Amino acid sequence: MLKAQHELRVEGQQVSELNDTQHNEYNGPDVASITNFEREWASFIPFYAAFHTMIDTNERKSFLDDDQLLTKAREWHSKRDRLKELLFLAGEANTVVHRIPNWERLKNECVYIQDGNYLTPFSFILDFVNPIHMVVTYGRELWQASCISHEFMDYLSFKHPPIKQFWKLNE
Repeated sequence: MLKAQHELRVEGQQVSELNDTQHNEYNGPDVASITNFEREWASFIPFYAAFHTMIDTNERKSFLDDDQLLTKAREWHSKRDRLKELLFLAGEANTVVHRIPNWERLKNECVYIQDGNYLTPFSFILDFVNPIHMVVTYGRELWQASCISHEFMDYLSFKHPPIKQFWKLNE
């Protein structure tokens, strides 16, 4: 009887350990993936703000004459592609940890955001292939989305403290 109880106890521990391992594998989002995305986003925001301003400034003249703008557009594509991949790996839904009223308001005001069914300002900003057209056509909305992304990052840093290390330093 003691032997049988011991075997059941050992078997139960093995099953329990297996369940714990499986639970850990599927327990919410991969924090490392979210952290990687947010780290890249934090370094992207200053670039994006400068690039957005450069496009606004050059809007009245011929864009094709400005080599610096075209260089920045190439850089935009590189950064955009990397961020889209990281956002996919993190799972965009995992970047929404709190309701952001400003984002809800912007979504209600902008038909393009409604039609695109963007979950976050991250995907809205990263959706555009042509950055010049993006800013010329939706500059105000993109600027607001950029600012709203700071709110998303703040709430993410509350939930995932490692994000605070690089986000707060880049504000």
